[in-house]
Amino acid sequence: NSAFSAAESGTCDLARPDVSVKLSSGKPKLSWNAITKASKYYIYCATSENGDYVKIGTTTGTSYTDRAAESGKTYYYKVKAIYSDNTAANSAYSSVVKIKVESTEVKFISYPETVARNEIATVEFQGKPNTEYAITVYYKSGASTADGLEPKISDDNGYVSWTWKVGGRTSPGTFRIVVAGGGESKTVYFTVVE
Repeated sequence: NSAFSAAESGTCDLARPDVSVKLSSGKPKLSWNAITKASKYYIYCATSENGDYVKIGTTTGTSYTDRAAESGKTYYYKVKAIYSDNTAANSAYSSVVKIKVESTEVKFISYPETVARNEIATVEFQGKPNTEYAITVYYKSGASTADGLEPKISDDNGYVSWTWKVGGRTSPGTFRIVVAGGGESKTVYFTVVE
């Protein structure tokens, strides 16, 4: 059965956990299937795939969030199902999963430096995870009320984007785009051409 490790002694009675990892509120969250007869699970972490894996946690559930993970670094994890302490009936390690913890620097990812009337414009923004951000696009006549510029909640990685149409009567010139949320704001400038 491929769900079991290739145990040399034949005493690995528990199946290997099937582990996945994703970012949740900017931190790695491991999830796995429940293993029959497992009383708990050990979580191990390393900073390289073949590095030294250190036990960072124990849980009786089927998920674990590494709250000590630092932004900008890549982490490797594996999980072991435990029948009871000091027994050969524990599972083999799961396959290794890896994830990079993205930097939480708040910044514009992309925006239209130059845009023509009647064109579609898109702003992509890197903010804090699960945070509401409001965008304000200023033209000569004032703040835009175009569809698509409503406040939005960033995703688990802090990503958020807006898309809108520049009006056909918009005056040419250089104007600003302001994104605000999470207690701070960022501004960029763009130019509208005929």
